[in-house]
Amino acid sequence: MSWAACDRLANAADVLGLPDRQEVWQQRADAIRRTIEKRAWNEDGGHYAATFGGNELDASLLQLVELRYVRALDPRFKATLEAVEHALRRGEHMLRYDAEDDFGRPETAFNICT
Repeated sequence: MSWAACDRLANAADVLGLPDRQEVWQQRADAIRRTIEKRAWNEDGGHYAATFGGNELDASLLQLVELRYVRALDPRFKATLEAVEHALRRGEHMLRYDAEDDFGRPETAFNICT
């Protein structure tokens, strides 16, 4: 979300004719993107992870396209989509995540993702 905010601010500054602000926000978006690509891409799993340095999947990763972070046909997104579907799909429904949390292991679908 931080990347999306900086990216949108850069776009807004460009439209408003504020090149200095556009450059500032674009540099910040680019720095965040580099961090995401370095720390959220899980090389072993071949997918984006829900946390930096982690392996866990979260259905919110499917928003990467909606946020315009990646294109739908990007190989990394396609691999992430397949991994999320394989790990979190339960019949016609999808879990938000499968990692145990304060409430235990999730047992119900996250219908907004379904």
